Amino acid sequence: MLRRTFIAGLLASLLPLAPANAQNPAKLSRTLSRLGQNPRYRGRVLGTHIRRQGQKMIYEVRILRPNDRVILVFIDPKTGRILGDSGGN
Repeated sequence: MLRRTFIAGLLASLLPLAPANAQNPAKLSRTLSRLGQNPRYRGRVLGTHIRRQGQKMIYEVRILRPNDRVILVFIDPKTGRILGDSGGN
């Protein structure tokens, strides 16, 4: 079991993107719920990933907005705070 955990951790460190729900699905669900309450980020969630930026991990959430544009929202997975977005007006 320890070997499997080590290999999974090693693979995760080598991959730039991994499904975000693999990290903490309950926390991600709460974060997405709060995100949907913000008028700027209303729309259909197309996907979530967790991305490594240096030593830090961030959630990348892809949202299809009502105006048919896709916006990327970047969220701190520890705090749930929005770090920024791609604009996508």
